[in-house]
Amino acid sequence: MKGYCEWLTEMYVSDLKREFYDVILGKRVLIFVNFDVDAIASCRILQYLLLCDSISYSIIPVQNQNDLISAYKESCEQSNHIILINCGGTLDIVEHLEPTEEKVFFIADSHRPYDVCNIYNDGQVCLLGKSSEKEEIPSYEDIFGNDDDNDESSDHLDGEESDEEEGDEEEIRESKSKRQKLDPAEMVMRRREKRLWHEKRKEILFNYMQFSFYSSSTALLMFELAWKLSRDSNDLLWWAIIGVGEQQLLGKVDSKTSVLDNGKLQSHMIRLAHLSQHGGDSAGTKDALYITHEKDLNLSMYRHWSLLESLKYTPQTASHFHLWTLKGEKKLNEFLAELGLPLSQCRQKYNSMDIELRNDLRSIFQKKVEKYDLEDLIEYSFNSQYGFRPKNSASDFVFALLALLDSAEKDKDPADAFHDALECLSNSKMDAVYRGIELAKLQQIAIGKEVHACLDMGHVINAGPCLYAVIQDGTPDAKYYGHPHSLLMLGQFLLKAHISRARGRGLRARELPLIISAPSAIRPSHCLLLGLPPLSLDSPKNLIGKAFEQAAENTQTEITSVFFDSSVIEINSEFRSNFLDSLFSLLE
Repeated sequence: MKGYCEWLTEMYVSDLKREFYDVILGKRVLIFVNFDVDAIASCRILQYLLLCDSISYSIIPVQNQNDLISAYKESCEQSNHIILINCGGTLDIVEHLEPTEEKVFFIADSHRPYDVCNIYNDGQVCLLGKSSEKEEIPSYEDIFGNDDDNDESSDHLDGEESDEEEGDEEEIRESKSKRQKLDPAEMVMRRREKRLWHEKRKEILFNYMQFSFYSSSTALLMFELAWKLSRDSNDLLWWAIIGVGEQQLLGKVDSKTSVLDNGKLQSHMIRLAHLSQHGGDSAGTKDALYITHEKDLNLSMYRHWSLLESLKYTPQTASHFHLWTLKGEKKLNEFLAELGLPLSQCRQKYNSMDIELRNDLRSIFQKKVEKYDLEDLIEYSFNSQYGFRPKNSASDFVFALLALLDSAEKDKDPADAFHDALECLSNSKMDAVYRGIELAKLQQIAIGKEVHACLDMGHVINAGPCLYAVIQDGTPDAKYYGHPHSLLMLGQFLLKAHISRARGRGLRARELPLIISAPSAIRPSHCLLLGLPPLSLDSPKNLIGKAFEQAAENTQTEITSVFFDSSVIEINSEFRSNFLDSLFSLLE
């Protein structure tokens, strides 16, 4: 029997070049990609590597488990080597896809926790990357038992005859013979031990599976593969930065993971800059990509907006100044006046502002952020610039890709939205990026207005164990909230604003999770439900997904986990009320 460490060493593919890339060289591969920015950036890096080595491939975007199963059945004959990017890790792949023995699955998924059957699968499922201690993976013996336990698995705990089970008649007779030889007291003891083992197993699995969370960026993993293959470049690094940036912008990872990932990216940036300087690359050409890591204003798309609009629709500043009130707007104007920034300049597009103000903008804000308790308004940011084009931050790209993925255009096919987002990751397609940014600005305005409306009309309800808000069908701009990413941004904005408003009034809003719902943009008569952990926990680990599963079981409601994230589900709107009642009871 293999030990715990041996199993983990075998199942996790840490040598990406030898155990993954060299295996697919010369083969045709099938790539399933989730609908998130990190997955798209990962796909773009991998796509570049495959093209370099003339490896034929097919890319299939998938939004949920049902998409993955149906897409696999339709296309599995194309290849025996299947790559899953940010999807599949939390499912028992062999059980759900029922592949033939020659199929091999390589899973690069930032969703956690991994399904234990994937971790301990003997060769057909390979997990790219390394295991982390914080994942607290149960040992093989605790979940699957030893060989003797498996041999006796046909024994009934309730004493029923095993000849009622399915199996070969001869094996059944042998099993009966073995049990007849056992002393009755020994049989009782063995059954008791097995019952205790199953109870302990159930407890271990529950503790392991109760929280959903994210690991380090998959795009960063793919970039490190490119580095090992000596194919890394600033373009690939920028795609990795965007993948990491999405995780940080949407609050998917904790601060420790962010710091470590940013440190790796910064090291690669310095290394590539050094190679460029000493390698004779043609710096200064119109197509050269420059990447910097510098202090910057933490304001949504401010280089593509007016400063006033960016302040108004950035969750941190909107919540801090209470910009849904007249008093809050007055306070913001006073803040800008103290900074020495005329309103006439702040209302203009950033590129139309006085050039001296533009150049000094960060230092102007830096002088007052401590006084106004806005230290997080100045943060380090990765920025890029193609030749002499305007500078863009990584968050600008993330906003653009998210808006394209959550396209609110009527009858927009999800696959088309996916390819629109993928197209942004090309230095020759900056027009696509700017189109995405314009869509993102409309999205942010709609989200900001909805937050104000929810607060003004008291739509954030305290249900006791949690807060909840429901965006009703027919709500203005509801088309923007029917996608998981935009609903997540709305929920995060709303939770921050609600807590800011409640501060000082003895309310415990920081200690409560938020459940938010909106009509689905994809399936009529269905709605999305999203759960956010309490802000007081200061951790992205989320137990709402497990509560969703239990509530669905209690109410016999069919749910679909969206984007392979258990904290975002889709259900029939008709069953939402009963489902929420059951959920609130579980969370008490």
